[in-house]
Amino acid sequence: MFCARIYSLIVLSLTLNFTASAASVFLSSSSNPATLGQPVTLTATIVPSTAGGSVTFYDGVSVLGMAPVSSGAAQLTTKLLPAGARSIKARYNGDSGNAAGFSAPLNVIVNAVFASGFRSKLYDTPSSDAYPGGPSVYSIA
Repeated sequence: MFCARIYSLIVLSLTLNFTASAASVFLSSSSNPATLGQPVTLTATIVPSTAGGSVTFYDGVSVLGMAPVSSGAAQLTTKLLPAGARSIKARYNGDSGNAAGFSAPLNVIVNAVFASGFRSKLYDTPSSDAYPGGPSVYSIA
């Protein structure tokens, strides 16, 4: 009697796909409306709060700066916002466990300040007082 042993080899293929979960980004401003030339602190809050990495802040398509994420938030203080209606966005750049994402645009109004340190007054000194029969004299003060 012939006894044959047949060994079968079973190969298991295991594929693990790790997909970074999407992070949510919420943006706020310390002042709105803001005043031209005054500091404005922009805060991007990242959910989940365990996210790391960095955030890039934008005024339209112009980069305002980058800030590291710490305890689920990144802050950037700037004086570079021009006067007018601004559309500010924050882009979370992602990390090993969280996908990158954008905040919704935050509309910030930056009010111009009227100049008070540079005014001119035009004074007219009548010709009879300065130069009898001569031209009028003007001075800017």
